[in-house]
Amino acid sequence: MLLKRTTGNVLLVLTVGAAFGTLIGAIVKAIVPESNVKTVLFKDISFGLNRFNLDLVFFKMGLSFHIVFNIFTVFFVFLMIYLLIKH
Repeated sequence: MLLKRTTGNVLLVLTVGAAFGTLIGAIVKAIVPESNVKTVLFKDISFGLNRFNLDLVFFKMGLSFHIVFNIFTVFFVFLMIYLLIKH
């Protein structure tokens, strides 16, 4: 059964595609031997919020949020977009 193309389902599919692409990219990066090609193709791009600390006397909390992209992330997101349009 195919999912309806609601906004929530589209965001879910794209998020799963991005997570799967980043995971595959990390696995392939660990397997490929060191070279200039590896440096260029498997460079991770990370952006987000640095660590935020809330320090009260009785309560301490830290929060950080980063998103990591690589070439496989972009490939899998475009693959998911293609599959969503095709079906």
